[in-house]
Amino acid sequence: MTVDLRRSPALPAVGGRVPPQNLEAEASVLGSLMLDRGAIVRIADFLRPEDFYLDHHAQVYRAALNLYDRADPIDLLTLAAELEHMRVLERIGGQAFLAELQTSVPTAANVEYYGHLIEEAATKRRLITAGGRITALGFDEGTPAGTALDTAESVIFNIAEGRITQDFVALKDILKNTWDQIEQIHKDQSTIIGVPSGFNDLDAKTGGFQKSDLIIIAARPGVGKCAVASTLIDDPETGSRLTLEEFVKSKRPFVLGLSPRGRIEARNIGAWVDSGVKPCFAVTTQTGRRVEVTGHHPFLTVSGWQPLHDLVKGDAIAVPRRLDIFGHEHMSAQLARLLGYLLGDGSLGGGSPEFINADPQIVAEFLQSSAGSGGSACGGRRPNSSAFPMPRGDGTRRRSRNSSAA
Repeated sequence: MTVDLRRSPALPAVGGRVPPQNLEAEASVLGSLMLDRGAIVRIADFLRPEDFYLDHHAQVYRAALNLYDRADPIDLLTLAAELEHMRVLERIGGQAFLAELQTSVPTAANVEYYGHLIEEAATKRRLITAGGRITALGFDEGTPAGTALDTAESVIFNIAEGRITQDFVALKDILKNTWDQIEQIHKDQSTIIGVPSGFNDLDAKTGGFQKSDLIIIAARPGVGKCAVASTLIDDPETGSRLTLEEFVKSKRPFVLGLSPRGRIEARNIGAWVDSGVKPCFAVTTQTGRRVEVTGHHPFLTVSGWQPLHDLVKGDAIAVPRRLDIFGHEHMSAQLARLLGYLLGDGSLGGGSPEFINADPQIVAEFLQSSAGSGGSACGGRRPNSSAFPMPRGDGTRRRSRNSSAA
């Protein structure tokens, strides 16, 4: 480890002992953030700036979180610019300090492990602080024992929950801001008075995210299936084919899905969520199958479920060989007549369907039925008979749309 920590504030001691810390892990985490742009995703949900022992490290991590919240790239230059904006770049040692952090770790593969080491040391430091508070409560003769126990229990539980609540504040310090906020909400006639979540139905119920403690049970993008409204879906109950838009409007309870055993079967629909207007991409396989989905739609690959934006041309994706459903589809008279001719005098030899018949009237009717069904035919190849191979044509391609439903 080559990071020079002499520029950082002196390490405070407690009772002559240095509190738990892991400076090498802190430097490794910060260096990993500049090596791999995806490293921040693996630690941002549990590691906080307050968990870092050195203030210099905490400032760098706070700047990285600011960039991550704005979806900006995290590297030496962007971190330096953000720290300059925060007016702390020179205080922590400038770009030279960031460069030392970047070269202090060879790979970002272990960033999550380093993050948990930092979190563990921070938890122990909070326990030391909590122990001091509990000790002070024990020596305070004016505090009833029951109150002291409740306070001590609350302090320990807050650490276990991974959060430290703020101390009590005077009413006069928060009354004005709270009153101004309530007045602003009352004057605002719009539907969304908080921070929009991006989900229309959720915003309609909550008015947007408000300044309060909010617990969200969610999953990473790609867990749901997001496709264009014109996508055809097979109804496992009736066998009919409906567009995704029709499926949503009719609130069908089941859809064909992949079971944990890897079998396609009817699955309960958890919820239909309108994710707004998003860009969609057409995915076409070598066999001609085509689907239009958003970038985070997951596909089953040899490496497991992968979102579309992580796939490249040539990657193999799983598709069903068949769907065991039965329904009722209308068949035109022209197509029914054409199938009858093929069943009677048709042949599949040679790679293309052929129809062989010497009767000119039947041949003419066959040609008429073929043209009426969207097919094409060419003349016979042998004397005293007629052969009409029908080349397989490409299906009509629909225009890509930019609306999506999930």
